[in-house]
Amino acid sequence: MNYKLCKQLKDAGFPQQDWVGNFLDEDENPKRNFVFRPSLKQLIEACGRQFFGLFKCDAHMGDPCWKAEAYRGVTKDMLMTVSADTPEEVVSLLWIKLNEKTPETTK
Repeated sequence: MNYKLCKQLKDAGFPQQDWVGNFLDEDENPKRNFVFRPSLKQLIEACGRQFFGLFKCDAHMGDPCWKAEAYRGVTKDMLMTVSADTPEEVVSLLWIKLNEKTPETTK
């Protein structure tokens, strides 16, 4: 995972703990730009009970493709699906999507 995605997680509210992997933004003051790089296990656990699964999919031309799914809302009949190049990236994007602030959640 790159700095940009780790920063997106941080900005979306992902807990900044266990400073195992630190990244710096090269363009800014390094003392202010540490972000936590969670493991795949930590990302899946953070998705909670909504997490449904992580799947490797066939992609055209041999490109890597991963999909992650989570239950959307209270009912288990609606799944949210995201895709990306790596397992860590796709579960990060899923966590961000699950934790998006909508007008209903900010009231």
